Amino acid sequence: MASRAPDLVERRVAERRYVFKSAQVVFHQRYCVLNCVVRDYSSTGARLYFHNFQPLPERFDLVFGELGTVDCELVRSQDKDYGVRFIL
Repeated sequence: MASRAPDLVERRVAERRYVFKSAQVVFHQRYCVLNCVVRDYSSTGARLYFHNFQPLPERFDLVFGELGTVDCELVRSQDKDYGVRFIL
């Protein structure tokens, strides 16, 4: 009998909105500005994509048209994709 993988459990607490919109990551007192793409977002965080690998600080501002400027905390990174939590 083959073993079965456990069912995946959705851990997100807020519904995601899938988008493909430009944004900016801003840090070091606004001296560093990096362009990125918001792939999806919710009321608690977002998934960002960069065309090139970018090392990011643990905290930064995300400037995104639909949300304005939001203070963020980096929670995960994999290649060019980054997950951030909004600090409200």
